[in-house]
Amino acid sequence: MRSLLLLLPLLLPLALAGPAQARRRLGSRERALTLLSRAPRRSAWKHVRWCDVRDRALELIKNPDALDQASLHLCGGACVLNGVARRDPLRFAKLVRDIFERGHVGRRRVSKRLLDAEPGGAKTFDWMLLSALRNAYGRPRFAGQSGFRVSAINLPSDVKRWAVEIAGARSLRSYRSYLRSGTRHIGRINRALGRGDEVYALMHMKGIRNTQGHDLHWVRLLSPIEPAGAAGVTFRIFDRGKALRARLSREELGANLLHTIVAEMN
Repeated sequence: MRSLLLLLPLLLPLALAGPAQARRRLGSRERALTLLSRAPRRSAWKHVRWCDVRDRALELIKNPDALDQASLHLCGGACVLNGVARRDPLRFAKLVRDIFERGHVGRRRVSKRLLDAEPGGAKTFDWMLLSALRNAYGRPRFAGQSGFRVSAINLPSDVKRWAVEIAGARSLRSYRSYLRSGTRHIGRINRALGRGDEVYALMHMKGIRNTQGHDLHWVRLLSPIEPAGAAGVTFRIFDRGKALRARLSREELGANLLHTIVAEMN
């Protein structure tokens, strides 16, 4: 009961804002579906067809958590795009058409090398979307290859730029926990989620899922970090095409949570 009372001030804003946000998202979703129903006149991509793009984009508007980087190691971009698809489907649909038709991510151009590349390492649409985002912003340029590469590394500065330029964040706050326990940021994280902000976290994923050796990873928080048992916490995250429920001890969370970015959206 005490845990529920502590969480009440954090959950109340979500309950009050819920109906208005739901109506906005429904209107955005309807306009997104209309936009995606019209085939573009051309494609900037040599090996990507509109039917692959349209069908998968429609699927992700209905279920944003299905966006899967697979073996591309583009977790930061996946987290930001997951939030865009969930929060503003029309913004997501416009981004998709711009990438497919013009080979642009906002004002940035995707390299010809990537536009001519064969898709691989993920579903065709997921590959195009995530690779284009990383390529347009990265140095060295990401060329669409699967497996771990320097060009695929997502630094906090990359996630911050995407949060502003792709997701439309109004302001950013960053909390580092490299040398101290990450549990000191739980209150800040929960308050941000209660306001409807986006929260991206760089975590060691041991104890949450098998990451095949690459366990330092960006995730998007989907729920507040709640008490669980005498000394544990539980929370939901988006990661690799799924919404996962994590359950850790406070000590494990403190050691695993390394960097948190809060993007103010409202």
